[in-house]
Amino acid sequence: MVTPPQWPSFPLFDPPDPAPRPATRRHAQTSLEAWTRVEPQRREVYERILGLIQRRGPIGATVHEIAGGLRKLPSSISGRLTELVRDGRLKVQLDAAGKQVKRSGARVLVAGE
Repeated sequence: MVTPPQWPSFPLFDPPDPAPRPATRRHAQTSLEAWTRVEPQRREVYERILGLIQRRGPIGATVHEIAGGLRKLPSSISGRLTELVRDGRLKVQLDAAGKQVKRSGARVLVAGE
């Protein structure tokens, strides 16, 4: 039996901080305030996304197709799509085998129930 070589042991990264730094807590509050402040715009984007998906019917749309239809970057709406899927207003389209349907590498979303 061959024994594997023994490599020297040294840490590549510093161990994680056991307690969050004050800056982390401050950013969390800032993020919460920003989230609250953009509520009206977020609701408008939700409605525009849902309208586009509903007009497309059973063929649904990918993040790229939705972004093109709304004239936005995919990165600016991907969070809203995640929220709409989480809330059940959108769902990922599945094929007969239960696998996610994809177009151009992106999953297809359809209106939720």
